[in-house]
Amino acid sequence: MRRGKSIVWVNMYLFIFLFLSCFYMVTANAKEETTPLNLAVVNTATVIKKDKVYNAENLFELEEGMTVVRISDDGNWSYVHYKDYDGYVRSMFLDDLQNQQEVEQEFEHIDIVAENSYERVKELQKERLRNIIYLVAIIIAVTGGVIGLIATTIIKRKEEKQQEEDRNGECTGENN
Repeated sequence: MRRGKSIVWVNMYLFIFLFLSCFYMVTANAKEETTPLNLAVVNTATVIKKDKVYNAENLFELEEGMTVVRISDDGNWSYVHYKDYDGYVRSMFLDDLQNQQEVEQEFEHIDIVAENSYERVKELQKERLRNIIYLVAIIIAVTGGVIGLIATTIIKRKEEKQQEEDRNGECTGENN
């Protein structure tokens, strides 16, 4: 019985070591990735729409010359962020900023909103990393539990077999 308990403790320490090792590897290798903002200038007055259809709800009116953050572009529609609005704009109404001078000029006219958008992207990346870490921890915990259960079962069976052999030995020893 004593040997069984010590194996369970060793198993538990091994599980803790593996968990901490995996946690360290994930967090140590998780660099804070910076994604450059993809800025676009509105070339024709338009609106940010809730969905990628012409008759979708209008969320905000954009005027020519305004700068938005283009999050994605499927060719026809771009998903954009402006102030507190996220939605779709026809891609043909947006021009990419292409050289550093244009970017610097546009940043003079942009509110703190662009920085808030960038911070939100960073928060989402961190949240995704945390979710991955939690998933790895759950997988490790389940694996450790299964290993512990298997080890405990094997130890119990060995002990039961030993007890049965001891009983059989006692029975045969009494008869002799």
